[in-house]
Amino acid sequence: MPPRPAPPLGASSMMSVPQIGIDGQRQTVNAGLSSAQTTWNVRSALNVAALNCLEPRFSVILPNYVQFLDNFERPLRSANNTVTAEFRDRYGARDFRAEQDTYMTQVYNYFALPPALDNFCAAALEVSNESLAVAPADLDSFSARALPRLEGVFEDFYRSYEQYQADLASWTATYGINAVPGQPVGTFARTGSLAPTPTEQIIYRETPDGVPRNDGLSGTRDSANVTVLPSVDPGASDAAQGPTLQSDPVLVTDPTLQTLPQPTPTPAPSQDSDVVFTSEPVVQDDPPEE
Repeated sequence: MPPRPAPPLGASSMMSVPQIGIDGQRQTVNAGLSSAQTTWNVRSALNVAALNCLEPRFSVILPNYVQFLDNFERPLRSANNTVTAEFRDRYGARDFRAEQDTYMTQVYNYFALPPALDNFCAAALEVSNESLAVAPADLDSFSARALPRLEGVFEDFYRSYEQYQADLASWTATYGINAVPGQPVGTFARTGSLAPTPTEQIIYRETPDGVPRNDGLSGTRDSANVTVLPSVDPGASDAAQGPTLQSDPVLVTDPTLQTLPQPTPTPAPSQDSDVVFTSEPVVQDDPPEE
């Protein structure tokens, strides 16, 4: 049995992946943004990188981010004001601030996704280096190019996670949800008799969870020496298959294990025996005389 598929990059097996919309774009926090929001999200991404990309090879991200804030102070202030106005128009004066704060929390958490962090840091390093040569008037156009590059890291991760989900579904369909990698796999079949053969057999019955067990009988299971009976041909005659005790699947293990006692068959009633029926006579009183 091959190993059970594992999530990519150490991700949780219970992750929820953003779906792809009818426009072909994955519905993440970076989908359908205005120009100002795009610029502000690039600033947010570099902020996350400066705080989380702490390996020596990413050490220049922090000074690059500080320089980014200095170089683009005015266009960043303008972008922030525009984003705030957009939220106010969308949600109203009473609710826009809470909505904006909630959204920005989602943005920060999105860029800090642990399984994608290393690749994100590598992309943020390139973007932060390139930002040093950008003129303040070109910040919006630079951000429009930079955000898809940062977003591509997460798109790659989501595609690999979806492939993991497909591989896991296929593996489960083949081996069962309770299969244990490293244990023998075979086709469980009905056996014709519990009587020991010249090589001596011990039978383990398959439980509902798919794990062969001893069923409380004598003997111990040696998983390294398991042999499985071939599948029974449904078209074969009962005579060819031998008498079956029941339809539960069983597994036959190594012949060196202890032999089960052979059960004493219960004789079936003869079809030729005479059956005698007895009854009490039915007596009806005479009607009264008139």
